[in-house]
Amino acid sequence: MNLQEFRTFDAEARRAKPKLFMLPASEPRASDADIVLVESEIGVRLPESYREFLKEFGGGDFGLVTVLSANSDSEWYLPFKMSEYGSYLPGGVIPFCDDFTGGLYVFKHDGVRGQERVHYWTHETGVTETEFDNVFGFLARFGYGDS
Repeated sequence: MNLQEFRTFDAEARRAKPKLFMLPASEPRASDADIVLVESEIGVRLPESYREFLKEFGGGDFGLVTVLSANSDSEWYLPFKMSEYGSYLPGGVIPFCDDFTGGLYVFKHDGVRGQERVHYWTHETGVTETEFDNVFGFLARFGYGDS
């Protein structure tokens, strides 16, 4: 799913389930400067779909999930959360969503650039690949309560 397809999906889902998004967005949309700052702080370029999502929708609460943010004033600021998770999260991954049950949804990276495919990490299983090609597919499934 690309950004345009996700916009269409989002508009249709919000019409079908308006109560999921009645509250205002919890985080402002990210600017290019916000994204560059996050990337400089974590030392890796974010996957393009995640960059696009942050610029279009922001971070924080998004329907039924919480997406790590590019807003430096947020409790969900990605670099802060990476530091927090750093004592147990393996290297080579960028977290973007905490499932609040001990797992994190992550992107793998090669030290330069984050990969698009979504992975899931837990202490028990380590990093495992999911069915989602990018953040849009993941959010289309879990952000709207269709899991």
